[in-house]
Amino acid sequence: MVGIHRVLIGSAVLLVAAAGCSNKKDDRQAGGPADPGAAPAGKKAPPKEDDIDGLIADFRAKMTTSELGATHDALGRMLKAVPPTHPRRADVYKVLREAYDRADPYTRLSVESAVPAYASPADLPELVALAEKAGPGRPGLYGGTAERLKDWKDPAAIPVAVRWWQGKPFDSLDPRAEDALRGFGPAAEPAVRPYIQPKYDGRSLDVDRRRGAIRLLGEIGTADSLPDLKVLLTDPAPVLREDAEKAIAAIEARLAKGKP
Repeated sequence: MVGIHRVLIGSAVLLVAAAGCSNKKDDRQAGGPADPGAAPAGKKAPPKEDDIDGLIADFRAKMTTSELGATHDALGRMLKAVPPTHPRRADVYKVLREAYDRADPYTRLSVESAVPAYASPADLPELVALAEKAGPGRPGLYGGTAERLKDWKDPAAIPVAVRWWQGKPFDSLDPRAEDALRGFGPAAEPAVRPYIQPKYDGRSLDVDRRRGAIRLLGEIGTADSLPDLKVLLTDPAPVLREDAEKAIAAIEARLAKGKP
């Protein structure tokens, strides 16, 4: 989580740099840069780091203005003072969601990376809807949400991870969602097992999808999956037979060690 927080602050800083280029020109025209610790003439000093309410209010006030540099400065200060583990993270999530809907495209780019990190399991339906609307082409929101599914280990997230893993609604297998399922461990086994079959959920499954499910069961499966995997030992496709053998061996090895 600390690593995620550093990345979030870093992304905000990078975007501030772009806006800062124009500020340097203004400084030269005014006779040189001002004291970095002082507020610009005629402007209020930013809230202190321990003033959480002030930091949140400052970002909320700036996020719809045309002052791009000031907006990202305020975002960076807020994220630094309130990491995702902070007791006030729900308040930050709320203002980040507001910014995602209302802010300029550059601010939104930073915000979409932070939204999943500050969400809680209660925010799962909203977060999933946002991620599916954004799609895999927006890795900050979509990829960040996949990470949160894994972190939470909330059973309610398993169907979402399975849907993304199987390429719905994007028609391509998603390794981030597979990693989330791997993180759930045996809890995800019942949701994964049907995908080793030739057909499931009203459609035929190609070899790659079936192989992915077999390999995943080899990592998270229990004795419950052995009967279905053993059926595949006579499958016409050699690669499926080989994958099934490996998955069965891996599960039996865990059982021999007393693991589920």
